[in-house]
Amino acid sequence: MSFGDAVSSCFRKYATFAGRARRSEFWWWTVFACTSSLAATFLDGLTGRADADGTGTVPLLVALVLVLPSVAVAVRRLHDTDRPGWFVVLGVVPVVGAVIVLALCAKDGVRANTIHGCSPKHRWPTTSLSMRPSA
Repeated sequence: MSFGDAVSSCFRKYATFAGRARRSEFWWWTVFACTSSLAATFLDGLTGRADADGTGTVPLLVALVLVLPSVAVAVRRLHDTDRPGWFVVLGVVPVVGAVIVLALCAKDGVRANTIHGCSPKHRWPTTSLSMRPSA
């Protein structure tokens, strides 16, 4: 998945927590979100709108726009590794939690179909052995 495909996919699935996301979709979105945040902070500094503590309105607005699709793509990425999306809550634990979530998102996805859907990387038949008619 290319950078543009990943960004458009995440905006299309803005608040979709069901399904699975490939590693490329997650990492390209992460690059986009970090770049957008840095650009917003830089723009805020250039215009002199930043407060004394360095925060401003533009980075706040960018963060508000990007937080929901960022959580959604992380949940879908965890689903691809066959873990519940609730593991994303570990990210609120300072430093260690974010490292754990990133490590889990870096793992390769499960090749087989899971309760979260078909593999976005490896297409397998949708029927299982238990669904075959008896001979």
